[in-house]
Amino acid sequence: MSRSAKGRTRVVGVSRRYSGGIPLDPAQYEGALVYNADAQRIEYSDGEQWRPIEGEEGPEGPAGPIAVEIGDVTTVSYKQGADVRNVGDDEVAILEFDIPHGPQGEQGPQGPKGEVGSPLIIEGAVEEVDQLPDPEDAELGEAWMVDGELYQFDGEQWRRIENLTGEQGPRGDQGPKGEPGEAARIVDVVAYSVPHGSGASVENRGDEREAQFEFYIPEGPQGDPGPPGADGESASAVEVKIEGVAESFSDLPASGDRDGETWLVDEHAYVWDADNQEWINAGEIQGPEGPEGPKGEPGDDAVINSVTVTMLDPESSAEAYTEGDPSKIDLELLIPRGYQGETGPQGPRGPEGPEGPEGPQGPEGPQGPEGPSGVTTIVDGDQEYSDVKIYVSASTPSGGSPGDIWIQYED
Repeated sequence: MSRSAKGRTRVVGVSRRYSGGIPLDPAQYEGALVYNADAQRIEYSDGEQWRPIEGEEGPEGPAGPIAVEIGDVTTVSYKQGADVRNVGDDEVAILEFDIPHGPQGEQGPQGPKGEVGSPLIIEGAVEEVDQLPDPEDAELGEAWMVDGELYQFDGEQWRRIENLTGEQGPRGDQGPKGEPGEAARIVDVVAYSVPHGSGASVENRGDEREAQFEFYIPEGPQGDPGPPGADGESASAVEVKIEGVAESFSDLPASGDRDGETWLVDEHAYVWDADNQEWINAGEIQGPEGPEGPKGEPGDDAVINSVTVTMLDPESSAEAYTEGDPSKIDLELLIPRGYQGETGPQGPRGPEGPEGPEGPQGPEGPQGPEGPSGVTTIVDGDQEYSDVKIYVSASTPSGGSPGDIWIQYED
């Protein structure tokens, strides 16, 4: 709905008000009515051009109000028509407007990842749900324990939080080293999608030795609304998008995100009525079974891009985390080690092995330093030689004294 410099927009049927000429092609709007603000008249399209609606001049109308005030402006469903009401009197007009919003646009792109939320603080504990603080006194995000389960206030009501995991406790003292245990292994991995806001979780359907992981991964958040789409042609059927499936009526969201949002409960469609703020049972939507369709082409297999395994203490619980898109997953597994087994009995002594072959001759070492002279006495008949030196070399030594000995070896 547009405005001009001469005043507020006046609604005429489904028409609009324009100034500076009518920018619409009359061939596309045959039979439509618009208000030409420049000429101050209503015109209609005959398919070729915009023509004024002319009639006989009517009698002079009653005097207008002395003052005009704007009252409540209410946004209503796009299925309702626009409406203007005067809730004042002949002297002071108080106008109230009902303005329909546009139809649901196409889903926008995925929004950016949100910032890390504030830490959860538990205010206290009670034994029964009806002992929780009154919703009028509770604050958004306030949390209480009820008989061992966590409840958090979402702004309208108290909700029980699933899959509550406390913070990791302090590291314990190092235990004695045990014998190597039997390694755990993963025998099966299955992933399921859950509604947005449910919280990601993983369960091990196996045991400590053979893990069977089931991943519950929430859908992404609702993107920002896209731009309004162009007016479409009337059709005899309406496409209904099922937002999710709930096990019972009590499991439906407290409120819908938009008028007409649809959920499936036990094969019945529940539609959100934004005007009355309630879920409406639209009845069973399952039709007769159709003929079997042709077999489709095999879809692309999901690919595990990488697997990181971290071994934990045997008392820890197995956990798993995923990153990446559904077709290419980076998997991180936290798996507890097996418990220490008992020491087995001493085995019998094995037979003695055969003697190994003799090794090769090692290289000759370097010449050591000359040691101190020893005192040697040699007796040759009646002749006695004292302080005799013994030379060991390949060549004839120089010098020498009577009685010295030379031992020659081949170089």
